[in-house]
Amino acid sequence: MNAQTARTVGFATIATAVLISMAGFVFAGPLTPPVGPVAPTNKTLQEVEPRTPLSQSQVPITVSQPGSYYLTGNLFAPSLVTAIITVNAPGVTLDLNGFQIDGVSEVGEATHAIKINAVAARCKVLRGSVIEATGNGIDCDAPDSSFTEIHAARCRLDGISIAGGAIVERCVFTGNGGDGLDSVGFERSVIRGCIATGNAGSGFEVSGVIEGCVSQANGGNGFTGGGTITRCQATQNNGYGINISSGIVSESDASGNTDGGIRAGSNVVVSRCVAQLNSGPGITLTWRGVALDNNCSQNGGTFGNTQPNILVLNNDNRIDGNTCTNANRGIDVVGTGNIIVRNTCSGNATNWVIVANNRVGPIVVAPNSVAISGDTGGAGIGSTNPWSNFTF
Repeated sequence: MNAQTARTVGFATIATAVLISMAGFVFAGPLTPPVGPVAPTNKTLQEVEPRTPLSQSQVPITVSQPGSYYLTGNLFAPSLVTAIITVNAPGVTLDLNGFQIDGVSEVGEATHAIKINAVAARCKVLRGSVIEATGNGIDCDAPDSSFTEIHAARCRLDGISIAGGAIVERCVFTGNGGDGLDSVGFERSVIRGCIATGNAGSGFEVSGVIEGCVSQANGGNGFTGGGTITRCQATQNNGYGINISSGIVSESDASGNTDGGIRAGSNVVVSRCVAQLNSGPGITLTWRGVALDNNCSQNGGTFGNTQPNILVLNNDNRIDGNTCTNANRGIDVVGTGNIIVRNTCSGNATNWVIVANNRVGPIVVAPNSVAISGDTGGAGIGSTNPWSNFTF
């Protein structure tokens, strides 16, 4: 380093030190404290977390003001009570905070773990368990309520009973004496990502939008109601997997159920579903329904193997693009005035049973091909008619 460079570096170092010193001098606070007592500047706990705690010492609890409430521990019935928590105000958020509300204890019983009366619209209940109530786990008569991450188990009646306009997400219903989730009057609600297993009634008896739910081994139907049921699974229920009065069933699996896979009321579309190994029919249509692109197999086995993969009972239905295999009958049409096109049947004792006065695309036996290895081959499928049904 030459003399000129050394002088430049030295000057820069001194200038930096002076600026740091001046910055400390300019921005330092006053050294003299203010006159008078020092007042606190921190917020209260209520300001930081504006919620009201609820504890066992308050049971039975009645919530009569809107606001946010949370449990500080498990709750149980200290005597014979209608409910451990009763909500009588709209706009209440009740956070169970991961704790459990037990309807039966050594000293008492509760008809409901939580009772939400009709005046308490827009109530929210989340994150916890309700068990062993002598009535419903949660009995809600209020519209527009929501339930998130609730486990309702072993209640004598329903796990949760909801009114119209409810949202129920990521809840589990197990071993209840009635339905897992029940709706008063089938008002429309939204149900997502829920599971119902081992309930004495239906897993879900509710109408609305039901998406991504599982119903298994319940004493009644897997799903009962109307609306839109999509990407759901109904297996091993002692009724129908899905019994829908009106609406849409799509991309769902109804398998191993006692009465049948999917039973559709009037004006129902059943599309891209799987129905297999049900004791009754895989899919049953009544009036003005559509069965489109479904896969039905091995249905009707325990009724003397007499039930079909698809059963059409009445009129004005469309049966289109379905695959039906390995049952007593592939497609069985009892009603008239229906249209049956582009379906395939194979391996059934009788592939097609269709009464007169229906509209049926040509039924063609697809020929076998010779062995294929390479870029060409195949014998065709026996028809160029785009509406043909095929036996293979």
